Amino acid sequence: MLQNTLKQVFQLSTRHSRHRSTNVLIFGDSNTWGFSPKPRLIPRRIPKTKRWTEQMSLTLNNNSKNEDDVNIIVDALNARTTIFHDPASPMDGEYNCNGRDMLMTTLHRTKPLDVVVLALGVNDMKVQFSNTPHSIAAGVRILAKDIHRASSIGASMKDQHGEQLTGPTPEIIILGVPILQETKTSISWGFQGAADKCVQVNQLLKEQALASDAIFIDLSKIAKVSPLDGVHFDTDVQEDIAIAVGGAIEKAMIKRATR
Repeated sequence: MLQNTLKQVFQLSTRHSRHRSTNVLIFGDSNTWGFSPKPRLIPRRIPKTKRWTEQMSLTLNNNSKNEDDVNIIVDALNARTTIFHDPASPMDGEYNCNGRDMLMTTLHRTKPLDVVVLALGVNDMKVQFSNTPHSIAAGVRILAKDIHRASSIGASMKDQHGEQLTGPTPEIIILGVPILQETKTSISWGFQGAADKCVQVNQLLKEQALASDAIFIDLSKIAKVSPLDGVHFDTDVQEDIAIAVGGAIEKAMIKRATR
């Protein structure tokens, strides 16, 4: 269904020109990267074929029969925040977790883009940031504004080669946060008290998406985090997330075709 709708969109926009791929950037944290919640001495990653990003790509591309239809670009980082600096980030501060510091460079590195999926906000809830639901939603709002203000990153629907940068601003999809659980592990990561904020954060993100002309997906109604660590999605819900985000990408492309 997704594949057929996307083909109709491209036929509408390109008419007699050669088919071009849709470029989708997913900018997220460990739940996009595929951090496994299963307890191990050494942190592990969910196998690529089982991650929601890969499953979504296969679905959108009709099980890889048309590999160039939808190009999913994954930029994910464990512990990534929206706009906040975390000097005590994983690996004792080896890397920068501030999403805003990287977003603009990523947009220009991966352009031209049709859709950007923002999958952040969970790590903003850590106690060291002392954030309110409003300040967390504000971080997502700032990232959405950065996407809108970025110069010449939008793919043109009329460009049959996928090289022009003359298209409108990429469509934005905002993913809500899951409902976190307090576990020994989540508390050790700084998430004590975070569960109570999740519902309010999602309501504010929904409002923010409307104000930003973005599509909102409430992940808390689609998938539950694993009780093993209380923060990450396990393999059993990856397909559900893939279907939900894939459907949002379909809606975004239909919307884009009318601009």
